Amino acid sequence: MKRVVISVFIFLVVGCGTRDHRTYPVHGKVIFGDGSPMPGGTIEFRNVSQGDQPIIASGIVAEDGTFELITFGNKKGAVAGTHRVIVSPKRTPPPAVPGAKPLRRPTVDPRFLNYNTSKLEVTVSDDENNLEIRVERVK
Repeated sequence: MKRVVISVFIFLVVGCGTRDHRTYPVHGKVIFGDGSPMPGGTIEFRNVSQGDQPIIASGIVAEDGTFELITFGNKKGAVAGTHRVIVSPKRTPPPAVPGAKPLRRPTVDPRFLNYNTSKLEVTVSDDENNLEIRVERVK
């Protein structure tokens, strides 16, 4: 009985959730207003056209500002449609040694950490998507 319950759960989570949503390649670069790259962090896209069940695509922003998205944990890209975007700068771990240098200040304005305040919105098409995401530095 336990195996049946686990099998049904896996089918519902993996099978039903991902089968109906085709993803399309999404990559690009996160830059500041002056054109310089955001040096590392994360990026997330949340679609706004799927009703009550938003689909999140996420990626790691490299030191040169480039990123590539994945959805459902292993599918490259994002679903087609309009997406709101959030961007988080790379986190610096706290100093482990007393007297070590203080932490770096965040590089990105905090409004880009929240879907409601970032004001970043992009459209993913059913083709190759090479996007430039422009953020502002913290003031």
